[in-house]
Amino acid sequence: MRIVEDWSPDAVLVDILMPDRDGLNFIMDTRHLRDSLRVIAMSGGGRL
Repeated sequence: MRIVEDWSPDAVLVDILMPDRDGLNFIMDTRHLRDSLRVIAMSGGGRL
C-alpha cells in the first residue's frame, strides 16, 4: 500500500495468493486510494 501512496504508479501487478495478505483485499484497498489505478491480477497457485 505504501508504494501505491508514495510512488503513484499507473498500474500494479498483484498476485492473488500472497503469503501475508489476500490479493483481492489489496486490490480493493488500492481502489479506495486511487479508483483510476489499473490492476493486473494473476496467480501461480503458490507453485512455479
